[in-house]
Amino acid sequence: FDRMAVSYEIFLKRPIVGYGTAAESKYRKALFKRNKDMVAYNNNYNAHNQFFEYLSTYGIVGGLSYVLFFGYLFLIAIKHRNKFIIFILLGVFMACITESIFERSLGAVFTALLVGVLLSYNPSKLILKNER
Repeated sequence: FDRMAVSYEIFLKRPIVGYGTAAESKYRKALFKRNKDMVAYNNNYNAHNQFFEYLSTYGIVGGLSYVLFFGYLFLIAIKHRNKFIIFILLGVFMACITESIFERSLGAVFTALLVGVLLSYNPSKLILKNER
């Protein structure tokens, strides 16, 4: 929770667009040092929560994008009553609560897998169209 609080403190300093990936790490390390969290300082830890990671790095724009991304995927899965996809989405979402999975190269794999599985069911039905 201390590491998440550091990310929140960084977010409060620049809430709209954040600091970006390079500068945000520098500020996070400085706050770890100030808080005497040398393990996090030496290992260059992140927030260990994907939402707070996006908030501290990209501000409200990043946090909102994260929420909209998952919201859209949940909307699609619920609309099509696909329990398997809902289960996978819940698993990935829950993993994002305890880890910043999209900050690593493995995050690209998770995203590609998730979107690939969604599209494999029926790509023409998954795109929400303006129904008349």
